[in-house]
Amino acid sequence: MSSWTRYVALARQASIDTPATSGFKYIHVDSCDLHLEKEIIYDEDNISYIEYSSALEGLRTVKGGIEQRLNPSMIGELLNSFFGGATTTQIESSTAYLHSFTPSNNVIPYTVIVAADGIAERFIGCGVGKIEFIFEAGEAPTMRSELLGRDMDITTPSIPSYPSVRNWLPTETSLTLGGEAVFIKKLELSLENGLSDDEFVVGSNVLQRLSPRKYSVDIKLSARFLTSSRLEEFLSGSETSMRINLTGPEIPGAEGHSYQLIIEMPRVVYDSHTAEIDARELLVEEIEMRALRTLSEPSISISLKNTDPGY
Repeated sequence: MSSWTRYVALARQASIDTPATSGFKYIHVDSCDLHLEKEIIYDEDNISYIEYSSALEGLRTVKGGIEQRLNPSMIGELLNSFFGGATTTQIESSTAYLHSFTPSNNVIPYTVIVAADGIAERFIGCGVGKIEFIFEAGEAPTMRSELLGRDMDITTPSIPSYPSVRNWLPTETSLTLGGEAVFIKKLELSLENGLSDDEFVVGSNVLQRLSPRKYSVDIKLSARFLTSSRLEEFLSGSETSMRINLTGPEIPGAEGHSYQLIIEMPRVVYDSHTAEIDARELLVEEIEMRALRTLSEPSISISLKNTDPGY
């Protein structure tokens, strides 16, 4: 293998303390800053010396994130970890599969290998605590995943093999609010599951479990301020719904079915509305929103259609 080969690979673990040894999915990333943080305990209260005289290893935690362009076959593992599983169905005995993700009480651990220039770091027991989607005019749609993990060691690099499907294009994204198409300049969708970073016990210095606490779905939207409709909804305290749809090329062996990502939020409320006036800039409204659950539906559901048989 060339010494300059760089890759990120993920594989699901059976439990948080058992690293995966097979089944790795290689993904294209724009950046990855996963790292191990070690707490060092110094003898702060030792009155015998005027200088520090000892250092003990304390808690160990993996932190950092992965940033990537949205690709139909390279985001499923991260969504699966964040939501704690997926419901998967094969579509009409074809090569296409539909994966449905909704909030749950679980976070699934993964082994993540980050290789660069002949060195491969293995991060063990990693769960996704935050996902941020960014859609911006003229830019490729992206996703950043923030991870929390148990430990890290060094492993042997391998030769990566990637899925052949291309990324979604900027022109393949559409958005509706309240069932009506809306044309935006930028949309940031931030999902958090409240993943706890305090699951430590006496006798161990690594995380013992991955525990979500509270799901939140926050939206920041920038659009040309051409009508007062969204301002009026904000002032009246109205609720609406939001749907984001990315539809790519047709899936080989599944006629009539395309690579697709659908993000649905059936109940969205307005948090804030601002429109800064600048003599040299277009008038743009900046809107902040939050998705809430209904009596029968979760605050967010994500459907991913690709050729992966499961996660």
